Amino acid sequence: MTGALAADLSRLIGSGSVSADRQQIEQYSGDALGVYRAFRAAPRMEAKAKVVVWPTCTEHVSSILKYAQSSRVAVVPYGGGTGVMGAAAPVHDCIILNLQRMNTVLDVDSRDMSARLQPGVVLEDAYAAFRGQDLLMGHDPWSRPIATVGGAISTNGMGYLAAKYGSMGEQVLGMEAVLPDGEVVRSSGVPKPSY
Repeated sequence: MTGALAADLSRLIGSGSVSADRQQIEQYSGDALGVYRAFRAAPRMEAKAKVVVWPTCTEHVSSILKYAQSSRVAVVPYGGGTGVMGAAAPVHDCIILNLQRMNTVLDVDSRDMSARLQPGVVLEDAYAAFRGQDLLMGHDPWSRPIATVGGAISTNGMGYLAAKYGSMGEQVLGMEAVLPDGEVVRSSGVPKPSY
């Protein structure tokens, strides 16, 4: 199955964005929770994926999810791997959807105090982009040097500034997302107070 799965995904997004290498699969099979911290859940955290993919755009994510749904293959998204909830723990024979190559700060608007970021942007890089516009990102977790925007949003992350600015999810104004069937949806912007 691994060879056919990797070949099919390579045709969709390019061979340089797909790996069935055991070492890479091991590297991305889980998050900071790890088996040694999972206690009774540890046996469920020992599953390994079949393949890791690195999409570079929304269209790639859509193609991967359409393929996975039609092939009945599970998909586990992966950001920076800093979560401690086990959210990046794979299920057997799944695809790891590693979003680290979708790492572009698309826009920072100092007037509207908003930004558009791809999910793989590392929080530290977002901070640097915001500082250049005299803005502050209201999410400052211990994992800022390696955590990603998508991971922080997906877990509704809390950082040191949460008491003032709220959780990461509370700071999101709008979002482009890909549903499990590959459909791309976009929410409209939501006005929020600027602190």
